[in-house]
Amino acid sequence: METAKENFEPRNFIEELILEDMQRSPVVKTRFPPEPNGYLHIGHAKSICINFGIARQYGGKCNLRFDDTNPTKEDVEFVDSIKEDIRWLGFSWDAEYYASDYFDQIYEFALKLIRENPEYLSVLPRYTARRRAEEGRLAILPVTDCHMEQWSQLVHHRDKVLTPQIRAMVSVLAQVENIPLHLGD
Repeated sequence: METAKENFEPRNFIEELILEDMQRSPVVKTRFPPEPNGYLHIGHAKSICINFGIARQYGGKCNLRFDDTNPTKEDVEFVDSIKEDIRWLGFSWDAEYYASDYFDQIYEFALKLIRENPEYLSVLPRYTARRRAEEGRLAILPVTDCHMEQWSQLVHHRDKVLTPQIRAMVSVLAQVENIPLHLGD
């Protein structure tokens, strides 16, 4: 008996990528990661339909993962509203997660990356780091014990604004042309 994967002709680049990926892992897993800081809009509806729809189409799973990383703007009212809107669009989620549930684990992973690789912490303002990267100059500075202390203070005092702004940066070297890419905030 043929499976949907075997007789399915992709209609767009997303479906092409999914079919390619299914050669390595046959279970399709997607997620919808809203920030619970307001009501959903038409762009969210599009993302819901794509993520939940793809999971449904390929017999996969779609998780609802709230990106609750800004507690000053988030509210249970928005969480409830988001869930209601997803149901109204005809979808249900397989599991529900909150990014804040993983802060301690993410913090430990970040420390490990910074100490072992060595990765970097940016002590430059965002616009300066971006400009330097565009110019092909080092956009981040090597980690020092002082930077680690500043970063630790920032992580443990999220409710306070610290200067200079410090953002955790993971430095990834592109294999093609050895171009440094910087993924941040």
